[in-house]
This record gives sequence, C-alpha cells and structure tokens, in this order.
Amino acid sequence: MTRATIRKTLQDKGFTYREARKVVSQIFKFLVQELKTKGEVTLPFGTLTMKAPSNRRAYKLGKLAKYSKPSVRFKEK
Repeated sequence: MTRATIRKTLQDKGFTYREARKVVSQIFKFLVQELKTKGEVTLPFGTLTMKAPSNRRAYKLGKLAKYSKPSVRFKEK
C-alpha cells in the first residue's frame, strides 16, 4: 500500500484531493513519530518495527565511511 493508493481510496470515499493528501501526510507523520518513540507500530494488517542501525563500514572513494541509518521492517499478520 502506498501513499497514492491510500489517497485514491480516500478520494473514492468523498474527500477532495487536498483533503486526502493532508490526511495521508498526517498518518505517515504519526507513524514516523510512533516508530521513533516506541520502536513499533501495530496495524490491523501487520506490524512496523524499527531496526537499530548497524555499524557497517565501507570504503567509499578510498575513505572509510560509516553507514548508520535505521531501517523499518514490516511483518504481515
């Protein structure tokens, strides 16, 4: 499910394009905030969990670079 499909579904339910876009934006802001604070969000169709960043190292153009970006995993019910 993507932002566009959620927005289109809301439009089919009677929301205008702008209203649907604002609702979808708020939903994703809430999900990001909850993942940052709690590390897990349970939805009716699955669970989103925040995975701690790994301390990977790689050489990029001859210099040592650290990659420490957290990732989100989705597990279906």
